[in-house]
Amino acid sequence: MTQAGPSDETLVAALARGERLAFSLLYKRHAASVLKFAFRLVGTDGLSEDILQETFLTLWSKRTSVRLVGDSVLPWLLVTCRNHSSNAVRKLARRRTEPLPDDIPSPMDAAADTDWLRAEWAQLSPIDRRVCELCLVDGLSYAQAAAQLNITTSAVAKRMQRSRARLREASVDRAQ
Repeated sequence: MTQAGPSDETLVAALARGERLAFSLLYKRHAASVLKFAFRLVGTDGLSEDILQETFLTLWSKRTSVRLVGDSVLPWLLVTCRNHSSNAVRKLARRRTEPLPDDIPSPMDAAADTDWLRAEWAQLSPIDRRVCELCLVDGLSYAQAAAQLNITTSAVAKRMQRSRARLREASVDRAQ
C-alpha cells in the first residue's frame, strides 16, 4: 500500500528533532491500526482509546530512540500498544471484584462462629495464651517472645506447636 506524503522513516527522523507536524502525520497515518489492535487485545472501546493515547505518548516521549526495522513505524507502535495493553489488563485483574453472595453471614453469626475459638483460647494455660498473643497477635518472633517472657526460644516454639495443634484439633472437631 502506498502512502501519500513523506515516508515513516523521514517522519521519525523529523520526530526525533521534535517536529510536531511529523508526530501529527504519524498519528493520522497509524492511529486507526493501533486502535483496532488495542481493541482486539482488551475488548473495550474506552480502554482501547486510552491505550492508543498511551502508545502515541510513548512514541513522543521516546522519539529520539525509536528505531525502525524496515520502513514503517507501525511495528514499533504495535509492540508498544501490546505492552500498554498487557499492563492495563494486569491492572484490571488486580482491581477486579467479585459480587458478594447473597448468603453472607451477618456479623452476629460471625461472632457466634468464633465463640468456640474463645472457649479453646481460655482453656490454654496462662503462659501458652501469652505466648500465642505475643507471636500470633503481636507478630513477635519466637526469640522476641522468649526474651520478653524470660524463657528459651525452644520453649516458645514447643508451646506454640502444642497450642496450634490444640486449636487445629478443636477446629476439626467443630467442622465434623
